[in-house]
This record gives sequence, C-alpha cells and structure tokens, in this order.
Amino acid sequence: MCDLAQSRSKQEPWVKEPPPRASLNEASNIRHGYVDSISQALIMGSRSSKTVTGIILPLYIYPGTSWQIVIQAKTTHSSVPILSIINPHNGPGGFRDPNYVSGIKQLQSAGVTVLGYVFTGYALRKQTAVIADIDAYKNWYDVDGIMFDEMSDSPGNEEYYSFLGRHVKSSHMTVTIGNPGKNMPPRYLGTMDVLNIYENLGMPDIWPPGNSPILGREKLSMIAYGVKDFDRSSIDEISSCVAFLYFTDANLPNPYDRLPSYFSQLVDALGELDSPLSSATMSTNSPKWFRTKFSRAI
Repeated sequence: MCDLAQSRSKQEPWVKEPPPRASLNEASNIRHGYVDSISQALIMGSRSSKTVTGIILPLYIYPGTSWQIVIQAKTTHSSVPILSIINPHNGPGGFRDPNYVSGIKQLQSAGVTVLGYVFTGYALRKQTAVIADIDAYKNWYDVDGIMFDEMSDSPGNEEYYSFLGRHVKSSHMTVTIGNPGKNMPPRYLGTMDVLNIYENLGMPDIWPPGNSPILGREKLSMIAYGVKDFDRSSIDEISSCVAFLYFTDANLPNPYDRLPSYFSQLVDALGELDSPLSSATMSTNSPKWFRTKFSRAI
C-alpha cells in the first residue's frame, strides 16, 4: 500500500483566480481550493516495473518567458510527460486571448499536454455552466483536456463528474483531471483520468519505501509548494505512488504565479529516471490516453 499522508492545511493554496498581472494586494485575495490528500493511494504495478513519471504543472502565468522555459524543458526531455494547466481568468474568461492561442499552440507543438481549469463548486455548480467553460476552452484554445477543481466526494455525485468527463471526451479532448480536495472514496477513481492526491506545504510523508508494491499510480498526481530543494531519492519515492508530480519553491499567498527556480533541474531529474515505460509493462486497465500519449520504447 502506498500512503501519502498529511494534515489538512487551514489555507487551501491552489490558486483558482490568478490574474495575469495581479498586484500583491490582489494576490492576497485570490481564492484557493486544490487537493489536500488522499490518505491511502493504492496504485498498480511496482517500482520494479518500468514506469514513467511526468509533471503536473499549474501554469497560472500569462504567456511569456515562463512558457518558453517550459517549452525548452520539454524539448530537451521529450520523454517526460508534462500536463500543463492554464487558467486565463478563473476558467476560460470572457474572450479569446490571442496570446493564449499562440502560447498554447507552441506548448502543444513541443509535446506538452494543455488542460483548461474549470471549477465545479463541489458539484453545486450547474453542469450547464461547467459545460460552457469546457466548450469555451475547446472552441477558443483547442486544449487537450480539462482539470476540474472543487471536486465533491459526496455519495451520489459520482455521475456529476462522470458526465462531465464524458463531455470532455465527446468534445475530442483526451485528458481529465479531478481535484477532490480531500480523501476520496474508491468509487470516484473511475470518474477522471487522474486525481491529484496531495497539495500542501512541503513534501508528503511517504511509506512504505518506494520499491513496495502499489496499485494504479497512473491515475494519481501530487503537488508540493514551499519546497526549497529536492533530491533524487524523494522523486524515486514519490514516483512509486503517483505518475505526475510537481514541486515548487514558491509559497503562499500564490505559489503558482511563477515557475520554481529549479524547474529545469526537476525535468532533468525525471528525464534521468532509468525506468522507461513500455506497452508490455503497462496495465491493460491504464487509461488509453496514458498508454498512447506517454508510452515509450525500452
């Protein structure tokens, strides 16, 4: 069993509403609401299996130099999957921004998977409003998928998210990520392609060690902010639990308004993992988008 354990933060620092050029006072008023934890993350395979670990990147930065750094990192390490979440204005915003259009095309041309941010209000937001955001992302920016924030874990809301996920796929997008915000019942694991299971200050406590058997890691991700530095052993351990990760040395009130100072080194480290993913080692239960987009030959 793989366990990412943490205490629930009093402040939820996943930035919902990052204005491209917010002042410090404006940033302090940004709403937060991303994943805290799933106490027990059971995932398929083991570290003895050949696996790949990618980056889940909250790219809540207006297109510019930081986006070019991401493109360069992906170009240098084409085998490292990058799921980049954009958020023009608490969702797609009210108009098609040509700078986002150009920036997204450049990211995608480099091989980055681009997702749009959409909040769901813990299943209280009307599906028609959520679908309008999904459609705007597709029609304006032709993104590859959607990240659903404020994901409910209440019994009976599974179909709410399953329906939204089906709409994403029927709109010719390939990836869905859910943000539950707390421990998730197993019945929700099939509603999204990926669930972000940790987002908090510092690294999670992880046990058992990274070479222990695990189940379903390709459906899970984690994010840690306020991380001054990292080492290869922490990547190895966390990679035993999740398929996508992100560390940043930025901190509250908005840890996602810039890239970490060591972003390129983080991608380098993932690119150096000596465990490439092959179709022979991937579970047949792995989502098709993961097998087709992120498989690579040994």
